Parts: sequence; C-alpha cells; structure tokens
Amino acid sequence: MFSGAINLDSIITVPVFIIPNGGTHLSFFGDPGFWLIGFEYIAMVGVYRQFKVVRGIHVRQK
Repeated sequence: MFSGAINLDSIITVPVFIIPNGGTHLSFFGDPGFWLIGFEYIAMVGVYRQFKVVRGIHVRQK
C-alpha cells in the first residue's frame, strides 16, 4: 500500500505541486518529512494488525 502511495506521489503530486514551485522528485522523496509520514503509516498498520488481527480484539458496535 505504501509503495502504491509512492507511485501516485511520483505521478501526480510531484509534477502538479512540487515541480511548478521549483522542486524536484529528489527534493520531494529525499525530504525526511516524507519518510516520517511513511514510517508513521507503516507503524499504525502494524499496531492495528497487532491488536485487531493477532490478538483478536473486537470493538463492540452499538
């Protein structure tokens, strides 16, 4: 899923928003903020998997 987001960013986000403002693909993908968001996404997926799938915790729905 994260690789899909990277592909979409390289196809849509960078040419439409970054390059017109003087940036490049390298400046976008080399930015630590980009990788911090990616790490946060992967960590949250791992936490969800740990609690929901592995432990089998179910939230009661009203």
